Amino acid sequence: MSGKWHRTRSWRALLRDRSGATAIEYSLLLAMIVVALLISLGTFGGATGGLYGTLTNKVVAAFGS
Repeated sequence: MSGKWHRTRSWRALLRDRSGATAIEYSLLLAMIVVALLISLGTFGGATGGLYGTLTNKVVAAFGS
């Protein structure tokens, strides 16, 4: 009977323990930021590369090299 009491007490203590909640919240926040960055890079990556290519060509043409 004492084994059952110990397991119940352990589960209750585990449910009340909030020490790892902050780490989990930060990891979820980081995961959402990474997903947003990957989506934005996939969406705007080609356009940004084209913009830098055009800018490079104009700078080279302006300096006559």
